[in-house]
Amino acid sequence: MADVTDQQQELFETELGQLVLKIDREAREAHKEHSYYDLKASDSATYKALKKDPEKAANLARFIFQNRTKIVKYIRSYSSKWPSYWCGFATFTGLMRSTLPIEPDELLDWMFQIKQECRIEKKPNYNRITLLELWPIGFMVQMIERNAKKTPLSETALARLKTMLKWDEMNEPNYFGTDFAKVKIRLERLLNETEGTGHLVQPYKKLSGDMFGDPLEADLNQLPPEEAAKWHRVFNLAAAANGAKPKKVFLSDAKTLKDGLGKEWVRSHIQDWIKRALSAKIIEQTHTNTDWGGDYTWIEHTVFTKSNATLLKGLVWICDGFQDAKTINLVADLCEKSMKKVPNVGPAAQATANACLWYLEMTPGAEATARLSRLGTAIKQKSVQKKVAAIVAKKAKAAGITPIQLEERTVPAFGLTQGEKTVPFGEYTLKIVAEGPGKVSQTWLKPDGSVQKSKPKPVAGKSTLKAKFDKVKGDIASMKKVLTAQRDRIDRLFAEDLHWPLAEVETCYVNHDLICGMARRLIWA
Repeated sequence: MADVTDQQQELFETELGQLVLKIDREAREAHKEHSYYDLKASDSATYKALKKDPEKAANLARFIFQNRTKIVKYIRSYSSKWPSYWCGFATFTGLMRSTLPIEPDELLDWMFQIKQECRIEKKPNYNRITLLELWPIGFMVQMIERNAKKTPLSETALARLKTMLKWDEMNEPNYFGTDFAKVKIRLERLLNETEGTGHLVQPYKKLSGDMFGDPLEADLNQLPPEEAAKWHRVFNLAAAANGAKPKKVFLSDAKTLKDGLGKEWVRSHIQDWIKRALSAKIIEQTHTNTDWGGDYTWIEHTVFTKSNATLLKGLVWICDGFQDAKTINLVADLCEKSMKKVPNVGPAAQATANACLWYLEMTPGAEATARLSRLGTAIKQKSVQKKVAAIVAKKAKAAGITPIQLEERTVPAFGLTQGEKTVPFGEYTLKIVAEGPGKVSQTWLKPDGSVQKSKPKPVAGKSTLKAKFDKVKGDIASMKKVLTAQRDRIDRLFAEDLHWPLAEVETCYVNHDLICGMARRLIWA
């Protein structure tokens, strides 16, 4: 394989040109059977030595960029097979990941030149890289961010960063290369840190397409600009959720966001948005394609669009640190909904469900463990059941008990006493009795103690009583789920070789204030 073309020969006879070839050669030798995407400059000993001299590394980056039309060429590999790479490009990408003495204005010049070249020539070209997402734009912005901590950005640099936020790529999905959703977050953060929070926040435009996002977008469009900007900031961060678990930088950005907007504001709004997601129904759309002289029709079922599933995933990650029962139960309900099967799709949003499990794993306390335990029986997919079991086992080990003991000790009682409780509503009283799996009775009592056959008018009329009743209804729905989950768990206990102290059986079952009615009908031996 020829390493260079005639046009490159003169450049590669220079000291920096020889350095480019040497790093490429060493990196290729480490990955002879792989494509450029696996080619790493860090595999080169010469590259590692170069990074110890930041000035020389910066000059090499300038050399490659200034001569990119002659150096960055598509090179065939050792055989005629697919593996190939772009000369010098792995080195340039690696250098952009470093902190080099390159001024932000110079880096911005480079990015705007790349943008212009990719805009003019969008079709593939083996003589230059014409796709913006292949260039390390994210790393270049990251270097600007690092340098800005030492030296204030110029007015020109700030203006160009704001212009970058308006690039079409910042609001378009991309499936490889630079993750522009993350770049957008970095730009927002950089501008906020430099100018305060007063600069214009870029609107989030990917809500529409399902019964969760459409009404949410309609409400967002009706908000005053200052309030809408808060929503956009949360959505832009959440939309950058990428990977199986949040990285430290995401959690750091989430903390900054919560500190800036106020934790209670963020908590209450995310709770409301998750409630909306829980009520989203399946959209059924019929599509027809004409191909090979005929029509092909199929039906598409959607609960959450791909972008909204990612948004919900990010919103759940932002909840890290919120340990209140309301948030825990909403996230657990979202997990259950996300795993419900959709025709021809499978789970409605598997990645969102995984984010919910991560949140419940990270959240300490009995409430989170109890909801995890219920998910283990409510969700039928084996993969989720195994994941839940592993999380519960991890929590149990930390507590020094068995997973079954942990699950039983964290079953909530919902304020019941021996399976019953009464809730006052003004002059009226609601009597609640846990009767068995999925069954909780409700009886209204008049002031004199006699039975009221229907819900009293004051409860339906007064806003304070209505809100209280809505909360009680939610508790009753949760009781039913817990009772059913406990029935299923007790059934599984027959397959376990367990020996429990009588006192623990009495505490966790026979005398437990929620499940005592069900447990007392069993024979324990």
